[in-house]
Amino acid sequence: WDYPQGFHDLLAPFPSLWAVGRNLQLFAENGVKGYMPQQPVSDGTEMRYLRNYLFAQLQWRPDRDYREVADEFCRLYYGEKAGVEIMAYLDLLHASFQQTQRPLNRHGSFKEDAFVPAADAILARAAAQATERDAFVGGGRN
Repeated sequence: WDYPQGFHDLLAPFPSLWAVGRNLQLFAENGVKGYMPQQPVSDGTEMRYLRNYLFAQLQWRPDRDYREVADEFCRLYYGEKAGVEIMAYLDLLHASFQQTQRPLNRHGSFKEDAFVPAADAILARAAAQATERDAFVGGGRN
């Protein structure tokens, strides 16, 4: 049983994707037979569809590289060009969190003023590179 996402502020970034990816592989290597990620399912929850895709793919095939799985999702969901930008955002999010050396738990989220300008620039580029078809295929929300 795990809490891979914060419950305090569902819209705020919660940089746990890379850690959860590594954890799922570690669990499989050590013979764990089941994993239950308890996470919010409300519309608008931060990276909800990516999280579900990543967890499902890695539980099915834990030997897959978690970053490749995330990249696959981002390119399919957001479109080829915008997907590259979303991966850049995710890398920035996780790197920015690591630099703070603060704990992250299910009652919190990552709110760091220094992260916002660079994150906004990346997300603006992603939005500009997404096509109408990409937004339609992906549902246009996350």
